[in-house]
Amino acid sequence: AILRLFLWPLTAWARQPDEISSGDRNNCTAICEPETNPPDLLCGPEVVCEVASVSNTSSDHRNVVKLVLPSNMDDITNGMAHTVKISNLLLPRSGWFPSRLGVELTNASDETPFYTISDEYTFKKPDAGATTGRLVVSGRTGYGPKPFVSDQENMLLVRLQLGATLWHSGEADAAKLKVILPAGYSCASSIVTLGSDPLAFTDQLFLQDGNGDGYYDHARGQLSGTTPDGSWANEDGVCSYELEDGMSLFRGAVVYVHIPVNNPSEPLSKFAAENVWSTELLGKGVGGPSD
Repeated sequence: AILRLFLWPLTAWARQPDEISSGDRNNCTAICEPETNPPDLLCGPEVVCEVASVSNTSSDHRNVVKLVLPSNMDDITNGMAHTVKISNLLLPRSGWFPSRLGVELTNASDETPFYTISDEYTFKKPDAGATTGRLVVSGRTGYGPKPFVSDQENMLLVRLQLGATLWHSGEADAAKLKVILPAGYSCASSIVTLGSDPLAFTDQLFLQDGNGDGYYDHARGQLSGTTPDGSWANEDGVCSYELEDGMSLFRGAVVYVHIPVNNPSEPLSKFAAENVWSTELLGKGVGGPSD
């Protein structure tokens, strides 16, 4: 029999051609561990394992694992199951929140398919650098229009790129993005109105056309703060954006936001170890019911 696992989210399972060696592109390793009760059952142990794509036109997406089950495998019943372990699977750089797998079983001739969805989930943390948050130089000093100690409502321009897709499934706290500030900074109270009006794109960043092709170098993507898209909140000094039901922010998307902050009471060097800004993604995943 042949077992195929469809790795969701399908578009996340991609690597750039220079990240994939010819020897690793289609390879994976699998073994079968037979059920131990009753004893003396057979299953392999070797299982033929290949990686493929659901699309014939995609050379960089590897989102299907094909397993040719061993011919000596004893039958699986409702009370007995073998365990197949897969290793050496090249993982993508991006991540995803809990998501189910598609599963297809065919006979040895790859006919009479049966398809179902897994009961359990997979999830992966994005590789370092896949989710990024950057402060964009702005204002006369490069640190916003109010750059000095104890200044209130200093407006910072932040560039965010997501390493995983956020999707609000309708459950409580289903999808949220947080911008965590260094100690001494706090999110200003005006954050709650951020996004109610279109973001002003008067910053020089959005007027740059370095190659003179007539197109601006930086897209003007922003996070909408209008119902029913999402809303900003001040959560104990952390600037937090929560999506509304059914809304998504997709992996790889780049957005710019103005974050109002209250500056620390003491100067903080940009080289200080505690001067760390971070971005946090929180989600419950996109996996639907299995029945």
